[in-house]
Amino acid sequence: TRPRRWGKSLNMDMLARFLAIETDEQGQALPIEKCTNRPLFLGGEVTLENGEKKQLQPLNIAQYQRLIDLYQGKAPVICLGLKNVKGDDYETIEASLKEKICSLYDEYSYLKHQPWLTQNQSDQLERCLNGKPTIVDLKSSLSFLSKLISKYYQKKVYILVDEYDAPINHAYQKFRGDTTSFDSVLELFS
Repeated sequence: TRPRRWGKSLNMDMLARFLAIETDEQGQALPIEKCTNRPLFLGGEVTLENGEKKQLQPLNIAQYQRLIDLYQGKAPVICLGLKNVKGDDYETIEASLKEKICSLYDEYSYLKHQPWLTQNQSDQLERCLNGKPTIVDLKSSLSFLSKLISKYYQKKVYILVDEYDAPINHAYQKFRGDTTSFDSVLELFS
């Protein structure tokens, strides 16, 4: 918890890129030579979004090869940013959160093909992938997704939530006199 423009989001993004297993669309880990995060820390050539190639210098962490070998690109990571989850009423805030969660689930759509899913898990996953989670699904969405990802990779999952306080701060300002609506938003995010 630091002031605005302190680099919190940048730090969280760097941590996610350091830890995250890079995968293809089927959830299979990419071979090391196809990983784009690794050169960000160890140096090397990267291709920018415009197609231009750029040579990066290694960061200081590159001198700690043991740390790199142990942690870089080895963990499943869920990243969720709540900065723009806002609205003029509870329903709009809930809809905005549903949109964020469903978009997050899209990144892990390969999970729906896993033979170990129970029928209930499959149904809940399908609702989230189709953009129609129930309020119960929504409230348990991060926990549920992390359990599925953990089972898939057989590793614990890092969950990084950026701007977690933004929806609550927005609701506090918007519903200052309406404690019922504000309490509903608090319950949703708790």
